[in-house]
Amino acid sequence: LTFRDKKKAHGQVFFSYILWYSFGRFFLEGMRQPEYVLHINENIGVSQLLAAILVIVCVFVIIYLGKNKKIVHADGIIFDLDGTMWDATETITEPWNAAAREYNIETHFCQKDIMSVMGLTIDEIGEKLFSNVPEDTRKKLLKRATVLEAEVLEKHGGKLYPKLSETLGELALKYRLFIVSNCEDGYIECFLKCSGLGRLFSDYEYIGRTGLQKSENIKLVAERNGLKNAVYVGDTKKDMLSAKAAGTGFIHAAYGFGKIDESVIRAESFEQIPKLKGCQAHTSVMLSSVDIKTFKKLGVQLTSEAVNERQLLS
Repeated sequence: LTFRDKKKAHGQVFFSYILWYSFGRFFLEGMRQPEYVLHINENIGVSQLLAAILVIVCVFVIIYLGKNKKIVHADGIIFDLDGTMWDATETITEPWNAAAREYNIETHFCQKDIMSVMGLTIDEIGEKLFSNVPEDTRKKLLKRATVLEAEVLEKHGGKLYPKLSETLGELALKYRLFIVSNCEDGYIECFLKCSGLGRLFSDYEYIGRTGLQKSENIKLVAERNGLKNAVYVGDTKKDMLSAKAAGTGFIHAAYGFGKIDESVIRAESFEQIPKLKGCQAHTSVMLSSVDIKTFKKLGVQLTSEAVNERQLLS
């Protein structure tokens, strides 16, 4: 149990058990009269010789595993914001209605309407909420809405998911933490200021600053911070596809806004994310190599049925 948390490769704990068992067996056999002895030395029994051979073999196997089959651990966790760490839809619904009124748009959004566009880029939000508005007016309206949104968020913030601060604090002891979102200027800054959690995050990026899609921003943050085995946590299918396009692992924040039908790693609450390490999981499909790597990065012990994921979805 002591060695299990210090192992560098799968199989080292098993061979360590065999090594120490054989080591003890070697001395115990030396204290008793051997039942079967070697012809070249009557003082050495066959059992004692086998124990010595096992000790030597196990030492070499443990060294070999440590050098050639190291366990890959996640070196950073990148978080989505809306639907993953907080829900700001109640706060920002009125600013969007106010912006619409300023441009004489006869519509009234409820919280559910705003929730349906969370995670989309600003252009995608415009197409969905204001499809009948001329493009020039729509761009001005969207810019005004984000300004009003930031003003309200700075005062009132959004609703943090339960145990967010405690869980991030726990994760920060083991991983570097980051944020990548499809938001505009000032949005992540409002979250960091209102939550008081800025000290826990090493870096963040968003489309409003770079003009890049989420997958490219994930890559950018990973490259900028030297991440080799990052995991992205998000609540929508678009987040999942972005993570795969970026070559990172993915955890579905199943408590958030979106649903994902595919077989993925799911966290039913934010505080469950650290608890994924060391747990056992079984899937009824053969996962993709990216998903399997994600399980390994998180230390999840995975078993699966021999059914290809693509065949199941086709």
